Amino acid sequence: MHMPNKIVQFRPMSNRWYAMKPLSNDSYTTTNKFQFVETFEENLSSRQQERANKARALYRALGTPSSDDLKAMNRMNLIKNNSVTTEDINLAATLQQSRAKLLEQTWHQLSVIWWKYQLNHWKLIRILPFLWMD
Repeated sequence: MHMPNKIVQFRPMSNRWYAMKPLSNDSYTTTNKFQFVETFEENLSSRQQERANKARALYRALGTPSSDDLKAMNRMNLIKNNSVTTEDINLAATLQQSRAKLLEQTWHQLSVIWWKYQLNHWKLIRILPFLWMD
């Protein structure tokens, strides 16, 4: 049975039942598995990230209009002394989408881990009466 940081091994006992001895060291195998995720943000230079953050700040300051409306305001020069370009707005939108996708993937992975834990916990509850039979 796999758990987040260890693998629990059930071994056959003399009465042909599979069980685990909780105090035995050979019942557990520890694992260290890591998964590295490369985000869109890591591929940007610091200047590009700064420009995208400026565009996001402008977006929030204007009351969160749609991206198309913000680009139209920028093209018509409705905002005086604005240093944010349409490219910055596109960059900020792409960055926001990549962050949302990463958050969605992380949430999905956490929910899968949670369900696996619940399933393994349920299996352990079913097996508990047989664990100490030898």
